[in-house]
Amino acid sequence: QNVGLLLEKSGERMDASIPEGMIVSQDPPESSRLKRNRKVRVLVSLGKEVLRVPELVGQPARRAEIGLRQSGLKLGQIAYVTSSTSEADRILAQEPPPGSQRIREGAVDLLVSRGDRPKVWVMPDVEGRDLTSVTRLFSRAGLRVTNVRRETGTTGVPSATVIQQAPPAGFPLREGDSISLTVSAEAENG
Repeated sequence: QNVGLLLEKSGERMDASIPEGMIVSQDPPESSRLKRNRKVRVLVSLGKEVLRVPELVGQPARRAEIGLRQSGLKLGQIAYVTSSTSEADRILAQEPPPGSQRIREGAVDLLVSRGDRPKVWVMPDVEGRDLTSVTRLFSRAGLRVTNVRRETGTTGVPSATVIQQAPPAGFPLREGDSISLTVSAEAENG
């Protein structure tokens, strides 16, 4: 007004570097020559875009990551813990909490369940026992006998008796681990 020009607000936009209410840009640019009573259009800053953090607890971690991106936020750090009360890959906690405000591209940290702590057994010594009872024992524990090799020439050892095992006795086993056994076989008559 002091120089005889008119100020016209042409719009507003979020701008993280320019505080709210300040001018982001103008048209025509600074130092342009204008006649009196001409308009100078300005774009005004709304400041940093503030977003509301969504509720993520209980969701699968992958779905939460996609939801964060769609809402203008990003995934921060992820920590994993075992949990007997939550299935694997479920979000147990988040920081900041739901409803908090974050600027666009602000990070949200997650605590994610690995599920229940895996069961662990100690490999027993099964050498000298029959294959059927050993297989049944492992099956009840959730362990798998994946490789059974039959070996001939074991004189004096009843057929289908375990003569070698892998892993060895005393080795820690987790549910789903594989076990290999070598058992005695009757010599083929030829």
